[in-house]
Amino acid sequence: MRNLLVVVAFFGIALIILNMNRGDYSILPLLSATSADQEQFFEIEELYDQRTRFSDMPEPGAYTIIEVYSDDCGRCKVLEAGFPGLLQKRDDIVIKRVKTFSGQVRFDTQRAADKWLNLQDSMMGFYQVEGTPHIEVYDSNGVSLAKDKMGKKTGTSLLTEILKANS
Repeated sequence: MRNLLVVVAFFGIALIILNMNRGDYSILPLLSATSADQEQFFEIEELYDQRTRFSDMPEPGAYTIIEVYSDDCGRCKVLEAGFPGLLQKRDDIVIKRVKTFSGQVRFDTQRAADKWLNLQDSMMGFYQVEGTPHIEVYDSNGVSLAKDKMGKKTGTSLLTEILKANS
């Protein structure tokens, strides 16, 4: 029993020390100040399986930003750093973040690799995504204001301007 108390005390102290640099001494997770309704997360494969187009995703009555990102996209991280501040200032904006593949994949057979690559190509073609970040911005009526297409980053440019104006 005494050993159990020592172990529990050790982990409690470790959590406090790890949280010191954040100025938060609680062992509860930090919660985002933004509403869950304002920032939503999706997997591109699930949307693709349902044949949900990005143009079907805007929230009625709100400006909708759709961001296709990958975990290893540096430019995505730069843009995303401005999302919390934007969402705290503007309750008429919804950001729908669509995660696409990132990282390394290994396959047992060439056939499995080809099947996976064909799926990736099909998804990117269906959504007309040519790399990350891919941004689409819709107004409160669901009308497209800007979107990245054919290598032109008009959606990314508009989002960058929105983030600058609200910082």
